[in-house]
Amino acid sequence: TAAASSGGGGGGSSSTAPPALLARFDFDSAFPFDLTQHHFDGSWTPAKREQYVDGVHGKAARFDGKSQINVDGLANAKWDKDSNLGFSVSCWYRQTSPAGAQGARIVGVEGSWRIGVNSRDEIVAGISTGADPNMNEFSGIPVSRNHWHHVVISYTGKKLQLFVDGVSEPGFSSRDVGAVRQVARTMVMGGDGFIGDVDEVRIYQRALTVRQIVHLYREPTSEIMLAPPIKQQDPNLLVDYNFNHGDVAEIGRA
Repeated sequence: TAAASSGGGGGGSSSTAPPALLARFDFDSAFPFDLTQHHFDGSWTPAKREQYVDGVHGKAARFDGKSQINVDGLANAKWDKDSNLGFSVSCWYRQTSPAGAQGARIVGVEGSWRIGVNSRDEIVAGISTGADPNMNEFSGIPVSRNHWHHVVISYTGKKLQLFVDGVSEPGFSSRDVGAVRQVARTMVMGGDGFIGDVDEVRIYQRALTVRQIVHLYREPTSEIMLAPPIKQQDPNLLVDYNFNHGDVAEIGRA
């Protein structure tokens, strides 16, 4: 997809990311650069298997079932920087061949969180928390092959929700509680049997709202403004808008 602005380190594009945007990969530079100021750039394994194709907008990364992108800089990342704000992952994918019996990973961190597909072409997703170190994965949402789909997981610290193509899946809801586990393992895109394409991967240290998720689905290359929360909010205050972030962003809401 198209980069937001130029001037990043390492030869890639960079943008001044909203405070809660931890990493963003759009692949337009034919390299897995992180477009945020954090520069968590990825690398292909094996190096000679890297491929790029037309994506949702611009370029996307193509995976052959064995190739993958490792983002070592995100090992030990604190995914939900503030447990009251949550954590979200947004990505676009297009599966071109069925996954094996064990399923396939689209993006994730072993022992922490994961988005993938199973052998029935259903989305699977889950997280692991300090309260429950087991990866509780949920599936049952079938999607079509050879078409682009937008997938978001949004975790509030008490509840994990899945959105596919801008629509919340009501049958998909976990009762996980606590912070997403920090593990000394790299974030990985592709590999693990996934054959297809991935585009516009974003990691947020914030639970995204329905409105924000729908916006990312309708405008894949756009930014969403995430106003900082009010630390001490008047309990009688229903809403608060300050217009400081170039958008009508409600303050104090995730």
